Amino acid sequence: MTKETAVTQIVANIATLRGISNSTKENQIRVYANRYYDSACAFTGYSELPDALLSFVEDATLQAWMKRGAEGLNSQSAAGVSEQYLDVEHSLRQNLRYKRNPLSAVHTDGNEV
Repeated sequence: MTKETAVTQIVANIATLRGISNSTKENQIRVYANRYYDSACAFTGYSELPDALLSFVEDATLQAWMKRGAEGLNSQSAAGVSEQYLDVEHSLRQNLRYKRNPLSAVHTDGNEV
């Protein structure tokens, strides 16, 4: 699946789950989805992520979307409700740590790095 198709699917899934029908909000979600898709590709060594890894990008995108407006905060409390925030990038890397492309350590000319 191409990056654009994957990102469109992630945005549609989050918009459906959260009941978002505003194109401005969908565009904001798309920014997060693109960011974390690229980050996952860089970390795993895939040029295009396999379908099995897209759920990790979707989770990171949703975490970032839910965290918006609280940038820089580790936690906050309001009306007796406490929220703690994860480092989304770190969480994504932790989830993908054993899912690297086994061929990413080999250059296209066959020489190992």
